[in-house]
Amino acid sequence: MTIDGDSKKYFEYAIEATVDLYTQIRDQLKATPRKSWYFLNMRDISRVVQGMTLASTSKELTSDIKKIQRLWLHETTRTFFDRLDASDHEQYNLMLANSIK
Repeated sequence: MTIDGDSKKYFEYAIEATVDLYTQIRDQLKATPRKSWYFLNMRDISRVVQGMTLASTSKELTSDIKKIQRLWLHETTRTFFDRLDASDHEQYNLMLANSIK
């Protein structure tokens, strides 16, 4: 299955936003001995892209931009947000909002 031009553009935007979000988290939420699970690497970006790629074979998904956006939000939340302490959730939400502007 091929992805139409508009959907492809939104998948590309999602990848750019993922890299931006990753960079913000890496720079602002540093790993410490108390938060060693905050250590991020390029594999985390790969997890988001892989999750989106697996779903991109669905015609229903690729024809609806809102569904692509929700998928991206789900994959970034699963990959990044779920590993953060509750004290950093608000900062993550700000970084997320910044990366999708």
